[in-house]
Amino acid sequence: MALKRAYKWLFVVILFLLGLGVGCLVVIIRKNGNEELAGAEQLADSTNRNQPYLVEITQQFVDSVSNYNRIYPYSEGFAIVRKGKYYGFVDAMGKQLTPCIYDQARPFMNGIAAVSRADKDGKWGFVDVSGKEIVPFKYDKTYFIDKKRDDVTPLSAYTSDALVPVCTQGKWGFMNTQGVEVIACQYNDALLFTDHLAAVRKGGKYGYIDVNGNVVIPFQYQEARHFTNGLAPVKKGGKWGFIDTKGAEVIPFAYVYDAEMEAYTKFGLPRIFSEGLQPIANENDTEVGCINVKGEVVVPFGKYQLIQPFSEGLAAVANDEAKWGFINTKGEEVIPCRFNAAMPFTQGLAPVKLDDFCGFVNKEGKVVIPCIYDNVKNFTHGLAAVNKGGKWGYVDVQGKEVIPTQYNVAFPFNEGEVAQVSYKRVYGLIDKTGKGTFKEK
Repeated sequence: MALKRAYKWLFVVILFLLGLGVGCLVVIIRKNGNEELAGAEQLADSTNRNQPYLVEITQQFVDSVSNYNRIYPYSEGFAIVRKGKYYGFVDAMGKQLTPCIYDQARPFMNGIAAVSRADKDGKWGFVDVSGKEIVPFKYDKTYFIDKKRDDVTPLSAYTSDALVPVCTQGKWGFMNTQGVEVIACQYNDALLFTDHLAAVRKGGKYGYIDVNGNVVIPFQYQEARHFTNGLAPVKKGGKWGFIDTKGAEVIPFAYVYDAEMEAYTKFGLPRIFSEGLQPIANENDTEVGCINVKGEVVVPFGKYQLIQPFSEGLAAVANDEAKWGFINTKGEEVIPCRFNAAMPFTQGLAPVKLDDFCGFVNKEGKVVIPCIYDNVKNFTHGLAAVNKGGKWGYVDVQGKEVIPTQYNVAFPFNEGEVAQVSYKRVYGLIDKTGKGTFKEK
């Protein structure tokens, strides 16, 4: 398998597994690649956004949301709902926050949500947690829409700056969560602030600005990514290296680094050097290895065909025979390469595939949930979606099927400890006991 082609495949897998906090094995990933996904911990009110909470599916809740055609996963205490072809929002009690008047809507992020109306020339504005339109419909794009990442963890989980890239007339700037444009729209591209810096492009080169709009690292890079763990990958002279927040070259420009090698977190932020190690290709783009934050090679180039980013101290790797196992942060193969597929660990278990069936393995390499399923997804909130005979249900970490396999589609449990599922081609939410919003008609 060619390295580039292999990483494009891996990117699809990683995007759905780590970037979104969920997982499914490769056969289903391709089929269900356009399903909408949800986020993580959130708010019960606008001053308590990072506190987890429960969405209780009571009869009152069911009655409140039954008038909508679809309710989407929660983000920061609010869910998008659809009535006919228009969208609005409800709160954690199912009560209306905004009427369904928008042609498009995006989940709440740091207390604001992007909305669009056709009668406003398709422009985007923003509403706040009271449902008030705090920003008029004047933007052509925002980061939420343009970057096509569906997961919705609050920006505060990654940065304290919480400035939102917005675009008008082809130029990007930044707006704060009060709706004030604090950095004028003047750049050809703009990424989110992380580590108090944002990559922006002026003309054909990228540099980095601070939250006041000052240029901190000059415009000199062909490409640039977000800072995470104090480092950012940048491209210069056709090769990639890594710089620190002062712009100093920490790891030389000697590698091939594609977006396919990033473990995507929420909002499309790449989690580089996850647990201190980064999969990367050599300068000829022929072999992959792992380097640490000092640029030292920890996993030799060419030892494995594919290396996934680390999660819970282990990384899935594939050998020359396309068999998967796991290595630790020392590069030692602690779980032999014997699986047909393997995905990252979450909550102490990792999805694996043996022959044609899927199950879960623990960190000692023991298959603790038998490979009897057609497909599985990663554990979140103590439950994992499993598919048998084309229907989805949920198992706990002991492998007990706590919610029967009866759904056409099943997403992981996320914010509010509810999951979005499809039953008889109708979408709704269920809690961890299987109680749902579906009403018999």
